[in-house]
Amino acid sequence: MKKYGVAVIGAGVIGTRLSDLFVSSDKTELILICDTNQQAAKDLATKHNIDYTSDINTVFTRNDIDIVYIGVPPKYHHELTIQALDHGKHVICEKPISLNSSESESMLLKLSDTGKIGAVNLILRYSLGLNEFKKLLGEGYIGELRRVDISLSYENWPRSWQNVAWLSTKEQGGALREVGSHFYFAAQELFGKIKRVNAIVQYESDSGAETGALGTLEFESGLLCSLNLIIGTPCEDTNSITAFGSKGKLSFQGWYQLFGSQSKEELRPIFDKYERSELKLIDDYCMKIENPNHQANFVTFKEAANVQEILDAIYNSNGNWIEINKF
Repeated sequence: MKKYGVAVIGAGVIGTRLSDLFVSSDKTELILICDTNQQAAKDLATKHNIDYTSDINTVFTRNDIDIVYIGVPPKYHHELTIQALDHGKHVICEKPISLNSSESESMLLKLSDTGKIGAVNLILRYSLGLNEFKKLLGEGYIGELRRVDISLSYENWPRSWQNVAWLSTKEQGGALREVGSHFYFAAQELFGKIKRVNAIVQYESDSGAETGALGTLEFESGLLCSLNLIIGTPCEDTNSITAFGSKGKLSFQGWYQLFGSQSKEELRPIFDKYERSELKLIDDYCMKIENPNHQANFVTFKEAANVQEILDAIYNSNGNWIEINKF
């Protein structure tokens, strides 16, 4: 298999992480770093002894670049994806796929028109802990499903390690978007399609990100999932999805840990192994480019567009049910 040339757009936290993984993969060669902050691009490129630029056109016109990774704030995902596809590049886009479902639909159409490969970095698709969760559900570990809960709680938002202003804005930041997207996706991996959403989202300013949310997600089976977000209370940062059944419960917490209990016993660790899921995505993605018949497991643009539709519904519900039926 050839090594595919990669350009990373965005030299922030996630761009740095993915750059390291593109270098470590035996299927990719990191060629170029692009960022509007030229010093940030230079620093990351120097780390890997590669080229850098602040001119986005350089990314699209270089013939040695096969894959473009888009790791910038969400409001730029649509524009950059369309440009990359128009220039014949394959695209891996950071989540969420876009700012809204209209943009997602446009990206899907362009991907279909160009015949290129598109993936979105929703990493829980490859999570061993989440796959163990699904396996235990199938084996009847908790008996008959009664209810599901998604809980997100943070003392501060953005979190202390996220030193970027856009995450604090209503336009493209917020925990429901930044973290919640992973867990709406995970919920559907475990329990099937979400068919409708009802939520109330709280804000403290017109332009700032949400400070709380309370809602209900209903699956096609009729199973209900509560959604709880709270920001600004003393706590350990928490993101979890928990299933309650007639015999016990299972809880996926953080990004890889699985806990379970049966009867009235306390939750105990079941799976606690950290893995770099993005490397699995990279390898799977390159195999799909190499062989279009490869049964890839990465999250497609269509699947990510469905997550975006759920996110839109949460933000727009205002206490009314909104059907999920576009993608």
